Parts: sequence; C-alpha cells; structure tokens
Amino acid sequence: MKNIIKEGEISLLFPEGEGGGLTGETNLVKHNGQKFVLRKCETISKAKYYEHLSKKFEKFGFFPKLIGRIGKNVLFEYIEGRDLKGKGEKIKYIEDIGKILGTINNFKFENKNENLFLKQVKECASGNYKPSLKVLIARKIRKIRKIPKKVLTEKQSKEILKKFNEFKKKLNPKIVYECTDPMPGNFRLRKDKIYLVDIESIKPRYKGLGISKFLLEWGKTPLKKNKFINGYEKKSSLKFFNEEYKKFIDLNFLMQRLNFQVQTGKDYKPSIEKLNKFIKND
Repeated sequence: MKNIIKEGEISLLFPEGEGGGLTGETNLVKHNGQKFVLRKCETISKAKYYEHLSKKFEKFGFFPKLIGRIGKNVLFEYIEGRDLKGKGEKIKYIEDIGKILGTINNFKFENKNENLFLKQVKECASGNYKPSLKVLIARKIRKIRKIPKKVLTEKQSKEILKKFNEFKKKLNPKIVYECTDPMPGNFRLRKDKIYLVDIESIKPRYKGLGISKFLLEWGKTPLKKNKFINGYEKKSSLKFFNEEYKKFIDLNFLMQRLNFQVQTGKDYKPSIEKLNKFIKND
C-alpha cells in the first residue's frame, strides 16, 4: 500500500463542480496499470471509521474492497463501470438500491448520542453556525463570503423542537447506519452489479432518513417507489415507516436541508415555508 501511494499518480477523483465527492477527500491513484481510490481523511478517527465500515459491509458485496489504511489515508479498490445517471439508470437496478439501504439499516449504531437536529435548530435560531467540512467546501466552491444569519425566530425554534420531542417520545426512533444520500451518482454499475461508492454517505442517523430522501428526490415516480420498496423489504421490514414516522423523518430532513442552504447561500425560503406549514398542519 505504501508503494501505491508513494509511486502512484494521484488526482482528485471528483473535480469541483462535477457533483459528488464534495469533501474533496476522494482521489484516484494509478499505479502499474491499476486504479485505486484513495481517501485522504481530515482526521485519524474518520479514516478508522471508513475502515470500520468496510469490515461491517464489505461482506455483503456492495461495498468497495478495502486495500488498507495508513494513518489518515485509506485505500480502496476502484470500481470500474458507470454511475446510474441518465442512460445508466435502469428500473431493474432501483430494487438493488432498496436492498442496499435495507441491509445498511439493519445495523444499529451504538455509543452515539444523536444531537444533530438540536444543533441545526439552535444554529438557525441564533445565527451561530459551526460549519461542517462539507459546508466549508460548498461555500468555497460557490465563493460565499457572507456570514450566514439566523433564519428562525425563538417561537419557531421552540415549536419545531416541541414537535420533534413529541415525535421522539411517541415513536422511539432508532439510530442506525444510514445511507444519507441515495442519488444516482453515488452508485456504480460493474458487470451488472450495483456498488455504493459514496461511502462517506453512510452515517449514524434516525432510521428511515435515506428512505425519505430517495422517495422525495430520486424515487418520485410510482414505478421507482415500488421497485425500491420491494428491494428494501427483501432485506429489512418497513412496518415502522408509517405516516407518522414518515412525518418525523421529513421534519429531520427539512431541518437538515434548511441548515445547509442557509450556510451555503442557497434559497432557503421554500424550506422555511415547508417547516411553518409542517408545524401548523401537524
């Protein structure tokens, strides 16, 4: 592994502006006619987390093979093939996406206190943001210098947190491993087999966040929705995902989107309107 990194030709795998790999840590390494993916992590803990993910999910066949880790550098096999954008998307592969998310959701995430929602609400209500690496890079790409302002009133934040806590008490949602960004560009097709290549999208979140994002964005059509659900239920039960639970996950998703939009200079007003409507109608 040392020789591959030392002698190989290294380049950013997802150049800025082409989507995917927003953190900028994903690199392509060419060495002796072979290709590898090198993740240059910001911290040792993140590198170890990728190593941990590999040990947990590689055996299921949808995860890139781990070559090894040295410090903050983690080396994986490079998945040849194409992503599922445009002509690469075939309805038969949507079921495989469901199977992948169902498999990932089967594993609870231990020793993690999930305060992300609370953090996002407090930031939007105070204007005191602590940007993630993804936010910092997005701001750099969009050349955003303006300091993000607060966008929620104290009343709004209290109402949102009240609704969140009511849901949480009633539903007792579980924190699991979750594919937080199930989009066409984050999967790859090789020899008629689907791989999840955006491993950084696997994070501890409330179960169902990935399902909700898929159904709201990539899987809007009835055919895609049904194929995805068929695949998911072959690996995990969807009984928990009733209308009330879906509202809880949608609230989380909306808050996450608002927080990101405000910090990265995007139009956040539609998200504010949806949050207000959510609180009033629920």
